Amino acid sequence: MFRLAVHEVGHALMALAVGYASGATIQIEKCFDRSATGHLGGLTDYELVEDNLPTEESLLNRIAVGYAGMAAEAVVFVARSVGSGGTFGSDIERVTSMARRMVGSYGFGKTPAYLGAVDALGDKPLPKRWEREAMMILDVQYCRALDILAGERKRIVSLATDAVSHRSVRIALRSRTSP
Repeated sequence: MFRLAVHEVGHALMALAVGYASGATIQIEKCFDRSATGHLGGLTDYELVEDNLPTEESLLNRIAVGYAGMAAEAVVFVARSVGSGGTFGSDIERVTSMARRMVGSYGFGKTPAYLGAVDALGDKPLPKRWEREAMMILDVQYCRALDILAGERKRIVSLATDAVSHRSVRIALRSRTSP
């Protein structure tokens, strides 16, 4: 259960770090359900920051948040688990689809282009040139998640320990005080 908690804490800390959310509640089940079709035992619920008209930056932030569970596992355990991928709706499927939509539908590639509607692009590889751009977005955002979370290792372990012990932990943006 500790690995699941580390994974979920990664998502939560990244969501706060990039302004995707103002708070997050991490819930960890008592046991791991390998047969579950949704979350396997851990879940993060966000207090989302309003984003009615997403920008290129806010979409990149979403990708970083999606990668943050896997990145937290890499920071704490070095070895990552299969918990981020393998199924439709998984973290990896969602970030890959988002990067493809950014390049092929929203015009956020090197050369703005429209290759198809959002719902038609997400789960299919793009033509080679645009697929490389989508993969570059993913590479940059995974590295970003690793870089941000590398400095939070002790906090990740502490929050994950609390989440396992109490089955739930809530974190929020730290308030800033004026000098």
